[in-house]
Amino acid sequence: MTRFLAALLVWLGLSTAQAQIIGSLPYILTNGTTADAGQVMSNYAYIISQVNANAAKAGANSNITSILGLTTPLSKGQGGSATYVGGASTGTANVQVVSTGITPAGFTLSAGNTVEFIAGYTNTGALTLAYNGTPATAVLKLSASGLIPLSGGEIVAGNPVIAFFDGTQFDLLTPYDFNLFGKVSTLSSNTTTDLGTSPTHIISISGATTITSFGSSAQTDYPLYLLTFSGSLTLTYNASSLILPGKVSIVTQANDSATAIYLGSGNWQVVQYQRLASQLYNSTSPTVQRWTSGTSQTYTPTSGMVRIHVRMAGGGAGGTGQGNNGSGTAGSPGGATSFGGWGAAGGTQTAGGTGGANGTGTLVMRLAGGAGQGSGAVAVNAQLPGGQGGANLFGGAGAGGSANGPGQSGVAGTGAGGGGEGGTNSVGNGGGGGAGEYVEFYMLAAQVGASVTYTVGAGGASVASGAGGSGSITVEELYN
Repeated sequence: MTRFLAALLVWLGLSTAQAQIIGSLPYILTNGTTADAGQVMSNYAYIISQVNANAAKAGANSNITSILGLTTPLSKGQGGSATYVGGASTGTANVQVVSTGITPAGFTLSAGNTVEFIAGYTNTGALTLAYNGTPATAVLKLSASGLIPLSGGEIVAGNPVIAFFDGTQFDLLTPYDFNLFGKVSTLSSNTTTDLGTSPTHIISISGATTITSFGSSAQTDYPLYLLTFSGSLTLTYNASSLILPGKVSIVTQANDSATAIYLGSGNWQVVQYQRLASQLYNSTSPTVQRWTSGTSQTYTPTSGMVRIHVRMAGGGAGGTGQGNNGSGTAGSPGGATSFGGWGAAGGTQTAGGTGGANGTGTLVMRLAGGAGQGSGAVAVNAQLPGGQGGANLFGGAGAGGSANGPGQSGVAGTGAGGGGEGGTNSVGNGGGGGAGEYVEFYMLAAQVGASVTYTVGAGGASVASGAGGSGSITVEELYN
């Protein structure tokens, strides 16, 4: 019996170097003594109770709280971990390597394995990862249209990273919404200011270079960008690639903001543009300047001006004298080529003002001046008044002269034609001069530049008749 107990204890693996599941036996049996059956059975019963109480049972149980000394990690099929934890990555921003501190050992590129590590760099574009000596493997991110390459900023130096190997590539599981809603990044303005190269979608655009494109490296899965501008530059409207509110180019001002959406294939739409409040709601009335005479006049924009609204009229023609069936003296066009249009020349006895040339601005309307009245016909035994001068939107016509009297000059405004001279019973009455043309247009601040020099159209001179009214130019500054 003594030999049996000794063999049983060896089988149970009891030694001073191992954790025990059986305590000290109730009875110690020694060689040369008589073993009592009750003592033997008592020891045997104690062993059974200790094994039942302390040994791990077959199947599911909670008896095992730690396993030490394994030289080969348990496989996933055996209940081992599929997550491998490593140290900080090395390499470069977009070619990262994890080779130290990896537990458990033995990571391979097997579908279902998950890796964790601390990013040693912030990626700036598409990323590959070599983990535990495996080949550099692409890291992709989840999107509404499936897995897509990283574009930059999805992992940040010092932050933890979790990725799942799906059998082909690593799928990034770490949340990366901070590249949409994180801190403001800065891009310098260029002809092509590629928003897709920014690590975030909140961007301050600096510089003064005219922008014709926002680039083609952005992704349509994450198309929304919030923009601010630190200074003045021009966003150039394009019906396909850079769609802007109002279908016109925009001259930015410091602290303006915009919302842009990437449409794909290098095409963008700015769906909202907001001026800084002090510019949109200017505390003073808009500046309005008006000139009715003069040459080499200069218009200088005020600070914050975004565009101007210009209204122009050419000078009216003078009326004609008695018996003169021809033209009165024509008025001058006035204007400036860069000012977007010319005021028209004053008209003749029987016609209104003639058209001028288009310039830089956006034309709203162009209207010919009214024709002067009167035919210059010879009267028979009568004294006839002279013809009335033509009118336009800016003023009334000059009145024709009474019998044998001169006409009056253009009155009640600018650009009106002068009245013709009255006739006698033997000499026909004079004709009224035509009015100058009316032109209206808009110009952007970038088209105006630092200043514009122009000339106000002069009215036609009086020749025994009424003189034509002078032209005028009115400039209204707008802040949005």
